[in-house]
Amino acid sequence: MSSIAVPARSRRNPLATTLGFVRRHLLTAYSILFFAYLLLPIAVVILFSFNQPIGKFNYTWQGFTWDNWRYWDGIPGIRSSIVLSLQIALIASIVATALGTLIALALVRYGFRGRGTTNILIFLPLSTPEIVLGASLLTLFLNLNVVFGFWTTKAWSAFPSRATAIACHWSSYPPDAPTSRFTRTS
Repeated sequence: MSSIAVPARSRRNPLATTLGFVRRHLLTAYSILFFAYLLLPIAVVILFSFNQPIGKFNYTWQGFTWDNWRYWDGIPGIRSSIVLSLQIALIASIVATALGTLIALALVRYGFRGRGTTNILIFLPLSTPEIVLGASLLTLFLNLNVVFGFWTTKAWSAFPSRATAIACHWSSYPPDAPTSRFTRTS
């Protein structure tokens, strides 16, 4: 008669199992908590958009209502403000793309005096938070007595991102490549 060796059932240490699970999923848990922390203010704004405030301030919950969404243009001037904001966004995007394309072309294709300084000045607004950039531009505009309006908008900080993206794209081409597909090559 033959016998077969059956391995003994090993008992896993519950502490080691728990620590292994925590070690494998710790980054995931931190990431979920981090994004929940970032999205919490947006959730509060969405929640309070359904509030029925008594006065002008919307700090405490008074009651649920759909009126804020049904009659969104009930406040005088809000429709014209939204239309103006969309017009500014469209024109600022066009201007920023045009300026960004031109500066990217200059930085990638041509060597000129001050190229490094120009490159740093382009990347500077990208490395500062927008709130700092907005506060510094506000201070600059107030000191220069600039009248706030159409030309003191997002266009000041939008074109560096366009320039950076286009310059990165163009820098992948060889230096002797034509800048346009319509450029004649002899």
